Order: sequence, then structure tokens, then C-alpha cells
Amino acid sequence: MDIGTVVSLSDWEWDTAKAAAHRRQQSNVEAGSTETRKDGSRTDEDIHLAGCASELAFCRGFNVYCDLVQGARMSKDDDGDAVVRGMLVDVKSTHHRKGRLVVPSWKSPVDLYALMVGSEREWMFRGFMTGARLIVPERKQVLVEGGNECYVAGQEELVNFEEYVLCPK
Repeated sequence: MDIGTVVSLSDWEWDTAKAAAHRRQQSNVEAGSTETRKDGSRTDEDIHLAGCASELAFCRGFNVYCDLVQGARMSKDDDGDAVVRGMLVDVKSTHHRKGRLVVPSWKSPVDLYALMVGSEREWMFRGFMTGARLIVPERKQVLVEGGNECYVAGQEELVNFEEYVLCPK
């Protein structure tokens, strides 16, 4: 899948994303896990839904299995959402058309980070960045006052998978 490719979820995929998001939210509540929202206009379940839907769209676009974990897990124990050609990929989503790739500083690093932009059923692939390029001190920022530190990259820095394979650092 190339940068700019749009994936539209089918009815089944959309229903699956909604069910998985609901179960994730319930599991987090039952586990006493709290969310740190960056956007006060959306609920935690809205954010889970965007995550599940974007993961499904990414996985369909790359023809790989989607790991829609339903139980609560700590961000630091999250080892990604998919495997593409043997590399762990953590799929990030944003509903902002020009949004950035944002990864909380406490998350365990993975091989690749992918950004999907969209909402509900429509998702556009915006590219990859390696963990080695993203998880570096100069990318660390606090995006909202009182918020946590995150690693941040702009869409213009993201590349197609083939570019990563040719230039992995």
C-alpha cells in the first residue's frame, strides 16, 4: 500500500471495529486503567473506535492479520498492532487531515510506526517511520499543557514501506 491510499471499511469491518472498541473500553474500565485524552471533544470510546478502525484499514491495505486485542494492556507492554514482513508495526491514527505521528514516550518501541488519517470507515495511509528515527530525544515534545511527553513526526517525514527496506535507519 502506497502513501495516499484510501481504505474504506466494509459493513462487517466497521461492525467489528465498533465491537472491538467497546470491548477495549470495557476492559480498561474493569482493569482500572485510565486514558489520557488529547482531545476533549472525543470520548475514550471514540478514541478506541478510531484506533480499531484504522488498524483494520491498515491491515487490509497490507494484507496482514489484525490483532484487535480486547483485554486491557499497559502501553509499555504493547508490542504493536500488526506484523509486516516480520517487522512489528504500531498503527497510530488521527482525525486531523494534517495530523502528526504521535507516540507516547512510555511506550515500548517497535520496528515501525504507521500513521492512518481519517474517521469512521474512511482511512488514508500516510506512511511509516522506524522506531530508530522516531524514538530519539530531539523528537520529544509535550503537545498539551500538563500532558505527557510524546515523540512526534510530521507526515512529510513518513515513507512507503519499500523506502524503509532500502534505507532502514
